[in-house]
Amino acid sequence: MTRKAECRTPVHPVVRASPSCTQHCLARAALLIPCVALTLTLGVVTSPWAQAPASADKAGPQTSSSSTGGDQQSSQADQGTGRGAEEQAKRKKAQELVVRGRALQQDKKTEQAMAAYSEALELDPNLVAASWELGWSHWVRKEYDKTVALWETVLRLQPDHAEAPQWLPKARSRAAKRRPFEGGGACAELSEGNPYVLSGDFVAMRPDHVDKEQTTPFRQKMLDQFAGEDIPSLLGTTVFVGDSITQMFNLPRFFRKQRVVNRGIGGDTMGGIRHLGILDRLADTIYNLKPKRIILMIGANDLVWSKGTCFETKLEQYELLVRTLRQDLPDTELWSVSVLPVRNEYASKNGDIQQFNEYGARVAAQHGARWLDVYAEFLNEEGQLSEAFSDGNIHLSTPGYRHLSAIYKREIFGKR
Repeated sequence: MTRKAECRTPVHPVVRASPSCTQHCLARAALLIPCVALTLTLGVVTSPWAQAPASADKAGPQTSSSSTGGDQQSSQADQGTGRGAEEQAKRKKAQELVVRGRALQQDKKTEQAMAAYSEALELDPNLVAASWELGWSHWVRKEYDKTVALWETVLRLQPDHAEAPQWLPKARSRAAKRRPFEGGGACAELSEGNPYVLSGDFVAMRPDHVDKEQTTPFRQKMLDQFAGEDIPSLLGTTVFVGDSITQMFNLPRFFRKQRVVNRGIGGDTMGGIRHLGILDRLADTIYNLKPKRIILMIGANDLVWSKGTCFETKLEQYELLVRTLRQDLPDTELWSVSVLPVRNEYASKNGDIQQFNEYGARVAAQHGARWLDVYAEFLNEEGQLSEAFSDGNIHLSTPGYRHLSAIYKREIFGKR
């Protein structure tokens, strides 16, 4: 008995068998087409080739979402990088303004320098150098309250600052007192006829002031000696100005090829207050020589011997002296030289001398003088004036003057 060929197409549950295989297949196909369409629409097809596009479609938005998130993060990073670059540019500009301010300060353009420092702080409020320099500018203008505020910021930002811990207390003291002699402080040596202008710059004591000391015989002898010299032959020279350290400097021995004049007087001070000093003899001993160059070393007697003058006043005396020389002799090359260290029983004064020298350097820069610091050149291991250079505890020996002249020749006269 011959069997009929079987239809290999899977039988759908709803399809009944029919005698004809062809008819069976066509009937099943007709029923399967709508089912496949429906299952595709519902997304429930389980065949691997039907799942793949669905998985791809499902993964597509995730990838797109992930890409969008990455773009957002990248955009934020770009914005962060942009902000960082902008801040970096501001800091760089602020630092450049500080450098420019210092250059302007050197050129005595104080207002422009202060504007540069202020602009730097607007760009970078945490820039210590700008706060420090602007504080000094206010100090010079006697605006101590502003100095205090700026230097307090310096210490807050940089607690280990090299100078702020030392100078901030002085600024606070000045801000509180307004002036060293205001109200008749304990160190005031003047009478009630106070010649100081409390709201302005330091003003030298009048020569006819009741408290002005009298000229000593030795000082008068030196002034007469200077007046008796051949002044026309001394015009346009390098004039050394100072106290006994300068007076005992044998200039002809150490400067044989330079035209030099000695205007040192033993016991001399900066002057301008009760004690007589250089400020009281400018016209008759310096200006009349119309010097090409001035080498100024003064302050030892003020710092070691003077008992009745506030330290702050000594700083103001020096500032007045340098400022006066620059204003009266603008074409003269002015060298401000640091005070030398002392030794033995006077060694306790070396701290004041160092502070004075630090301030002197700023005064020189403020008024366009040239600063020469020789303090360290004469120290021994104990931080005092070296015995190898000293004659006593304050003055120099011949080797000391030889050493000093070598420094002057190298740094000032340009000769080695």
